[in-house]
Amino acid sequence: MINQATTYQLYFNLADPLPVGSKVRILFPPEVVLSASFQFTADSGIDQGATLTLSQRNNATGFSKQSLDITGGITAYVVENDGFLFEISGITNPNSTQTSSSFEFFTFDSSMYPVDELVTGLTVQATYGPLKSVKVAPIDQLGVL
Repeated sequence: MINQATTYQLYFNLADPLPVGSKVRILFPPEVVLSASFQFTADSGIDQGATLTLSQRNNATGFSKQSLDITGGITAYVVENDGFLFEISGITNPNSTQTSSSFEFFTFDSSMYPVDELVTGLTVQATYGPLKSVKVAPIDQLGVL
């Protein structure tokens, strides 16, 4: 629902393996606002005890976006084509029905060397009806970064 606080379920498959100690970064489209009091629930791939850091960060094109960094959550080796499933509540939907710009998803090894990224195709479109949750997944349904 337009401009409504809700829960998003995010799912990402990895093209490359991810070692223990790696980091996940999600940049939110500016049309979507993550509350400072958000709740995070890891369903698979990320340990529930991960450290979550919310900040503002410029993306590659220089636009400022909310950034959620997840550290200490990769406690087991993640093989290629495996993925992450988690929920974040406390997200406010866009204030119009126009399709948002894309979420951006990045993984880094423990030395902050980039492993995978997906920077297009993860959009949200709010509705006028009662929308209680949103599932965000790549458009091509291959799920590979």
